[in-house]
Amino acid sequence: MSYNKNIGIEDSETLKAMESIVNDNPKFRGMTFLELNSNEEFQHALQKYRVNNYMELTDSEKLKSIKKISSNLSSNTALITDKDLKHALTPYPNSRAYIQQLDKDFFQQLEFDSENGAMNIKGGLLEAVTLKDIKTRSNLKELDLPLLRSLYTTIYCYAEKIDTKTVTIYLPTLAKHLGINIRGDKPNDLFKKIMAFEHVIGVMDNGSFYRLLTFSDYDRQTNLITFASPYMNKILIALTGNNTITPLKGKPYLNPHYSFLIHGAIASERNKSAIEIVNAIVTLLHQRGIEKPPKTNLTASMLKRTVKQAVREEFSGVEDSGTSEEQPTITTMRKKISAIIDEIPILTEALEKDTIDKKTNQPKPKTAREKNTILKNAFSGAYVLLKTKTDIYKYYKNLQITEIIPTVSTVDQLIEISHTGINEDYKKP
Repeated sequence: MSYNKNIGIEDSETLKAMESIVNDNPKFRGMTFLELNSNEEFQHALQKYRVNNYMELTDSEKLKSIKKISSNLSSNTALITDKDLKHALTPYPNSRAYIQQLDKDFFQQLEFDSENGAMNIKGGLLEAVTLKDIKTRSNLKELDLPLLRSLYTTIYCYAEKIDTKTVTIYLPTLAKHLGINIRGDKPNDLFKKIMAFEHVIGVMDNGSFYRLLTFSDYDRQTNLITFASPYMNKILIALTGNNTITPLKGKPYLNPHYSFLIHGAIASERNKSAIEIVNAIVTLLHQRGIEKPPKTNLTASMLKRTVKQAVREEFSGVEDSGTSEEQPTITTMRKKISAIIDEIPILTEALEKDTIDKKTNQPKPKTAREKNTILKNAFSGAYVLLKTKTDIYKYYKNLQITEIIPTVSTVDQLIEISHTGINEDYKKP
C-alpha cells in the first residue's frame, strides 16, 4: 500500500513509517489513510516507530509521544521467575545468565559492537573476551538491583519490539513507578544510581558478554531520559523463546515467566538485602505453582448418594445434614534459609566482608553477634515488605509464611509457605 501528500501525509518520514507498519502488520493492509488515521492501535504503533527510529520530531511532539507510550509502564515490577533465568539481573554466578562488575581500568580496554552490544578487546576485534580475563569488583552495595529491575520493566512495558537499541521514557513517569520524588529538574541521585551500572556486563550461557546499561542522555526541556541495554534485550528475547510453547493443535502460547506482584516503589527502600529476600520468596511462590485437587473416582454408591441428595434438595429445599463443604486444596513449599542467603550476593557479602576495628583501624572478621544483627535486619525487613510492598497477600488466598528470624547457627531452618489458591477477584495494577 502506498500513500502520498495528496491525502495529507506531511513528510516523507511519516510516509516511510506508515508503509513500514502496514507491511509488518497484515491487519492494517487494505485500510485507507483516513481509516488508519482514526485507528487508535495504528496511531500508537506509529508513535512507537517514530521514537524507535529517531524520526525528527519537535520537542512538543516527542514529549507527547513518549508520555503516551510511557503510560504503559506498570506500577509493579516485572520479576523474572523463569527457572533458568531467574538470576539474570543479579550478581549471583550461575550457568545461564547473570551480571558482573568490572574494574574501571579493565572496562576501558573494551569496545562494544554497536549492533548487538557484544564486547571485544580494543585493537583485537577477533579476540573475544573470556571470563578468565575479567577483573571483578567486590563492592555490590553501589548496584541498585531494584532500580535495575524497574529499568528492565520499563523496557518490557515500553517497547513494541524488544530489539530496539535505546529506550526513552518520561522521567516523572519513571519516578512515580519507583516511588520517589524528584525535586525540580535535577534528578542527580537517580542518574548517579543509573551510572553505577556503566561498568557492569551481562554474562550469557554461550560465553558472550553484553553491556548491561548505558545512560545516553537527559533532555531538560522535555524531561526525557534515554538509556540502552543490549544485555536486557537479549534476556527479553531469550525468555520469550524459552517459554513459547507450540502445541500439536492450537496456537502457540507463552508459559508464565514473570511475576508482577512486587510494587515498583520497593526500589526506594533502603534495606536492599530485605528486597532481595522478597524477590526470592515471590519467585518461589510462582515456581511452585498451584496444587491441583486429587481426582476422586466416583463409585456407584457415591453416585447414588449424590443423586439422592440432589433430588431431596430439589423437592424439599433442605440440604442433607450429612454433607460438608469441600475443603480447599493447600499448596505448600519449603526452602532452607541458607539456600536463600546463598543466592543473594549482596547479603552474603555483608555477612562475610570484614569490618574495621575501631581501636587498630585494621580489618577483622565480623563476630557472630554482628552477623546475627545483619540477618535480623534483612529477614524482619523482608517480612514487612512482603505485606506492604507486594500484592502476594491479595493474590494468594490464606497465604501463610513462617516468619523465621535466623541466626548464624540456625540458617538451615526451613521457611514454609502455604496458601489455598489464587484469589480470582485480584485486579492487576
